[in-house]
Amino acid sequence: MDQDVNNLLDAWGFSHYKDIFAANKIDLNSFALLTEELVKELVGPIGDRAKFSKNLKDWISLTNPNKPLKELLRQTLEGRALLRVYSESGLLSNTGRRKICNIIIKNLFRRRSR
Repeated sequence: MDQDVNNLLDAWGFSHYKDIFAANKIDLNSFALLTEELVKELVGPIGDRAKFSKNLKDWISLTNPNKPLKELLRQTLEGRALLRVYSESGLLSNTGRRKICNIIIKNLFRRRSR
């Protein structure tokens, strides 16, 4: 199973669904494509499904390169470099991903301190 999917499931409190996601060959690419119908097949109880769907929606809005994240990355030198690497190769290393997380976290703290 995709380690990134495992990490998301752990972070969201859904580690008990790892086997189901693995059995259905859900990698990070297919994870981003999950619809409500597909989530119904993977996540059982309605309460879990509602929480999972909210987390998924928030995650997709943060990771969609055509949304606010791209604008946020354009505001910093490091972010522009990461966008350039991604546009050239279509991939980011774990270090690149961590840098994006740091940019997002710094932005969140900056917005909360205003």
